[in-house]
Amino acid sequence: MNLNPAEIIALVILGILLFGPDKLPDLARKAARVLNYVRNIANNAQQSIQSELGPGFEDFDIRDPKGFIRKKIADQMDPITADVKGEIADTKATFADTTEDLKSVQEDLRNANADIRGSITGTGDTAATDPGSAALNGSRVLAGAGAPFDVDAT
Repeated sequence: MNLNPAEIIALVILGILLFGPDKLPDLARKAARVLNYVRNIANNAQQSIQSELGPGFEDFDIRDPKGFIRKKIADQMDPITADVKGEIADTKATFADTTEDLKSVQEDLRNANADIRGSITGTGDTAATDPGSAALNGSRVLAGAGAPFDVDAT
């Protein structure tokens, strides 16, 4: 309740006109007692709520319960949010690595396909360009990661 000096003067003049100069001091004392009584009720209510809520609620403010609840929820959610963000970042990194690995495998498959096509059609010399392949009995054998497989040249 912010009153500027002009508003206070206006209220005093209005009080003098309505109640008279002899009753005004008594009414001001009664108004101050009522205001003090209401403040005490509010403070007691806040202390009662804090004691009923228990430990961890010492900073509860009855004037801003939404802000208090928002702060408590944010305090509880911050570690969880940080963990989730970390997991998302790790997953993105894993997907990026997997994408690069898949691109590499795709390129290897393209090269192997080109080598096989060249050896079948006889247009490419895979024995000279690929040290892992060799000519055997009229057919070309490509050595891969596992057992070699035979491609018939006919």
